[in-house]
Amino acid sequence: MKKLFESWKKNINDSKVINLNRYAFNQASEQLYNWFEEIAYHDLSLDATLENYDELVQERAEYFKYAFLGAIEAISIESALETIGIPVKFLGTDMFNELLTIMKTYSERKSLL
Repeated sequence: MKKLFESWKKNINDSKVINLNRYAFNQASEQLYNWFEEIAYHDLSLDATLENYDELVQERAEYFKYAFLGAIEAISIESALETIGIPVKFLGTDMFNELLTIMKTYSERKSLL
């Protein structure tokens, strides 16, 4: 009975670690989305006078995020941004460094899953 209890305790502790890792990964993913949402709000091709402007920005941010994550698998961050239509030269160092930090955190937390 003691071994059974110990195995349950171990499984519970392992599941807590997995849940914490999942939570940390979700947080990093949300940071990445927020970064792309900020970029999408600066997108001049979207008409800010439309009633559904916020929805369009959210859709654009989702598109940017998933297209970027798909492209990053094969190419560098700079090339992935250029591929999805975000010129790196217009980002500024602060925005680009913020993305590098987010991607480092994202990669670390993804590897823990």
